[in-house]
Amino acid sequence: MSSQDYPLRNSGIYHNLPQFSPAISGLTAIITGANGISGFGTLRALLDSPLRWSKIYTISRSPPPDSMLRLLPEHALTKIQFIPIDFLSPPTTIAAALNSANIKTVDYIFYYTYAQPPPEPGAGAWSNDAQLVTLNASMFSNFLSALNSANIKTVDYIFYYTYAQPPPEPGAGAWSNDAQLVTLNASMFSNFLSALPLASLTPKRILLQTGAKNYGAHLGPVKEPCCESDPQPRDLAPNFYYAQEDLLKAYSERNPATGWNVIRPPWIVGAVAAAAMNPIFPFAVYAAVQAQRGLPLVFPGSVEIWNEVAHRATAVLTGFLSEWVVLEKKCGDQAFNSQDTSPVTWTRFWEELVRWFGVERGFEPPKTGDDVADELVLGEEGRLPLGYGLPQKTKYHFTLTTWAADPSNAAAWKEIMNQHDLLHDPFADPAGNFTFGDMALNRDPCLSMNKARRLGWTGMVDTLEAIFEMYQEMGQMGYLPLMRVGEAKALV
Repeated sequence: MSSQDYPLRNSGIYHNLPQFSPAISGLTAIITGANGISGFGTLRALLDSPLRWSKIYTISRSPPPDSMLRLLPEHALTKIQFIPIDFLSPPTTIAAALNSANIKTVDYIFYYTYAQPPPEPGAGAWSNDAQLVTLNASMFSNFLSALNSANIKTVDYIFYYTYAQPPPEPGAGAWSNDAQLVTLNASMFSNFLSALPLASLTPKRILLQTGAKNYGAHLGPVKEPCCESDPQPRDLAPNFYYAQEDLLKAYSERNPATGWNVIRPPWIVGAVAAAAMNPIFPFAVYAAVQAQRGLPLVFPGSVEIWNEVAHRATAVLTGFLSEWVVLEKKCGDQAFNSQDTSPVTWTRFWEELVRWFGVERGFEPPKTGDDVADELVLGEEGRLPLGYGLPQKTKYHFTLTTWAADPSNAAAWKEIMNQHDLLHDPFADPAGNFTFGDMALNRDPCLSMNKARRLGWTGMVDTLEAIFEMYQEMGQMGYLPLMRVGEAKALV
């Protein structure tokens, strides 16, 4: 029975969430990449309906850290079983690990596994796209092959979030090693898919999460808003998203009883121990240090981006969307964008950062002069996703990565760590922990949510409230000092 037959519900800061019949209960799921920002968000979304989901198997190379587990409700630990698996292993090894876990029934599989190897020295973001394709697609294929050899009696739904992203070479930009990313992440997905037939499993649905790079957002200007039906710019650069999606569709064609879904979010908001993959985390560190040093919060980006509307995807809301997609029959064998539908500007975010972290000197808006310290150029003329126009350029008066390399800022953070008993020092690796923050200062495309809405999706979250909650939870995990205020100012 469709969720449209039931009233909507709220859960904390998440509003107008679809509900399903109480008869849909006792489901089981596999979430791969559950330690990551997206996999953990989906785990939390499923645990929000404890009667619907009776058992959730989480798969990653290492168990979730205690700091993340403490964010879960008390009943959660009885429903979660962790299985350590490296998806770069052969399908037979993956299947043996699944068998050793004594899994009896799995309804849905959510695949979030991802690997990102470092780019070549001096290369730009996503430059090793071919390597990314091969690696990530292979991991997924191996996993699917292994499931068929594992002693799992029933599989209904699989949520695949496994992802690996090795650091780029020194001086290279994020995603500059796109070829390596392709190789690594395609391999993991390929391994996963190859494991399924070995286990004689026939899941009802496998959900794979990719992202806005599906539309070529990292390669220059795109047609906006991005729609799921837009053609993929496969001729411009290797992209492991395409390899994984092809593997998933081919698997479904060979196994008609198994449907598929692909979810495509932009920059993701969520509390997770892997802070380097969190593009919004560096701004909290920056605000806390500026407050500690008695300095104003200077905007590092350009005046052009200052009041530009940005769109984010909160991991938990994307998890609720993913759950809704796999449970709705009418959503089968389709891709969906995911976005908070709560546009926010740097202007409003900067004002809140000052308030949240007690920056007494306030903030300084972007400079209007020509003192540009750095510039990010996406795309090349004649080879753009839009098909025409000029490459996309983002100017920086300074980058967070160079700011983090300043010893005085690292020293101020050490003071904060001692004062607040913090566990994480992002200044130990400025490039690894601040690069995604710099990338987030780039203009990001708007994704259309019309397709999901037309089919009945109604969920929403205020992105500022979601970021505030993320910072609160990162504080509980020992990654940030506690904020000075109790709540965000909602955009109402």
